[in-house]
Amino acid sequence: MEVIEQLITEDQDYYLDSQHPPTVKEFRRKRKEYYLELLQEAANVTLLDESISGPFEHSFDSECYQIKVKEQLKKYKNWQSLNDAKK
Repeated sequence: MEVIEQLITEDQDYYLDSQHPPTVKEFRRKRKEYYLELLQEAANVTLLDESISGPFEHSFDSECYQIKVKEQLKKYKNWQSLNDAKK
């Protein structure tokens, strides 16, 4: 939350011309809402490989993606085995 508060303060300094307390309070509330929404959108983003040439280069057959898929499948199979054993 400290990062969001810092971003809000920077936005306030850059965008807001008013020092009127209710205006400042509403501006900060709206910016917090905005940044929390952005965080929700990014919550499911995973960086698979930092050596990828561009931020939007994706391919299901890339090696780093396949490694992550296999890791997730292994976790799911282990979880499923544990649940089946409990029955």
